[in-house]
Amino acid sequence: MKTATFQVTFRTDNAAFDEGSFADEVARILRALAANVERGQYGGTVFDINGNKVGHYGQFVTRETTR
Repeated sequence: MKTATFQVTFRTDNAAFDEGSFADEVARILRALAANVERGQYGGTVFDINGNKVGHYGQFVTRETTR
């Protein structure tokens, strides 16, 4: 049996996420990732509005045995 997950992880500890812009920047990133997935790009690097690498996303498959 195998388990597949899709994970998104990104840091929010820089200027792009300062008070007042946190929600906007998170939403912008999630919209960009959704567009990437719709185009068939199921993994990659997450960048903030300032071009800084802040995380990654992707599909991960874990193989499990039940015996």
